[in-house]
Amino acid sequence: MDFDRLLTRIKGILLQPNREWPVIAGEAESVASLYKRYILILAAVPVVFAFIKSSLIGYYAFGMHVRDSFGHGIWRLMLGYVLSLVLVYVVAAVVNALAPTFEGRKDPIQALKLTAYAWTASWVAGMAVVIPWIGWLVMFAGGLYAIYLFYLGLPHTMQCPAEKRLGYTALSVLIAILLGWVLAAILGAVTGAGILMHRLHHHADRAAQADVASAMAQLEDRNKRADDADNSDKTAAEHIQSMAPDRMRALLPGGLDDLTRNNARASRQDVMNMQISQARATYLGENGQRVDLTITDTGGARSLLALSGMITQDMETVTDDGFEKVRHDGDRIVHERWNDKTRSGEYAVLVGGRYAVRAQGHAKDFEVLKDAVDAVNLDALEKLRDAGVGGK
Repeated sequence: MDFDRLLTRIKGILLQPNREWPVIAGEAESVASLYKRYILILAAVPVVFAFIKSSLIGYYAFGMHVRDSFGHGIWRLMLGYVLSLVLVYVVAAVVNALAPTFEGRKDPIQALKLTAYAWTASWVAGMAVVIPWIGWLVMFAGGLYAIYLFYLGLPHTMQCPAEKRLGYTALSVLIAILLGWVLAAILGAVTGAGILMHRLHHHADRAAQADVASAMAQLEDRNKRADDADNSDKTAAEHIQSMAPDRMRALLPGGLDDLTRNNARASRQDVMNMQISQARATYLGENGQRVDLTITDTGGARSLLALSGMITQDMETVTDDGFEKVRHDGDRIVHERWNDKTRSGEYAVLVGGRYAVRAQGHAKDFEVLKDAVDAVNLDALEKLRDAGVGGK
């Protein structure tokens, strides 16, 4: 396996797609070679990182740290991997069958190239599942960017006229989403992965509701502005050192009004040469109040967040019991969620395209969660957006 060639292709399709698609279209390939040299490797990325998250790192729910069993995690990894390999082939077959409808040329190998290389953005973004809270933003952005890559690749691979590619893209994506739901339902039924199913449907619904044409226009503008290959390569190659654990821990406030700090800790992990640091503390008060405050330095993963920050749109849902919002506050992204009946919720802010500060738990009102995040010096974090870059 030529890993240098693999990494060059990944970097090329993500950073310079307009230059890479003509090269891809002209390459002599087969189904076997595409799977062996590319699809089998890239498709493993999201399922492996999902296993790391669920069975090794775990996640927090209702103040508890939960991990999936190792055996169950391996079983789900294997089944999810096989289903994802099948999905790529089936979607490529659909894309090939649709070609004449949009004045394109049927070619099963080109259709598989188009599907696999466009899917690169989604596969790579799957690594972000290990990043608390903001991981879904990165994965959502990766999905939209995959749609954009598909849109760019159509004229080169399927010989689709430029004026037809928007409709071709929209119909292909709709069918791919439906097929993804079917395979996710199979995975959920076989493994009992109810939480996974909920998240898959939640994110798929958000993607389906997004204004895809508007997102692609934004991405096309971004691609034109970032056409300098040298600068792009330099950014992608940066190794950013995330904040040291003792420094992260010092960012946690000593107390929150009438809440007392308990069990403050910090750690740093290196995942696929990307450093991520996190500090966490629990604050306890009367009447069952419990607030978990988390500060995450995404370090080397910040380049992935740049895309999510650009694409993420404001969203708001209001019910009889409470609300959920995603909004932009200048360059910051804010997530708010509150349930009046359970007196529980979350307030989180993405700062400087790098630091995520989140308060979640049970409190007397939503302002307690907001005050917890505001107790962290967000402006100081904003100034540290380039900390650890090139030895800074």
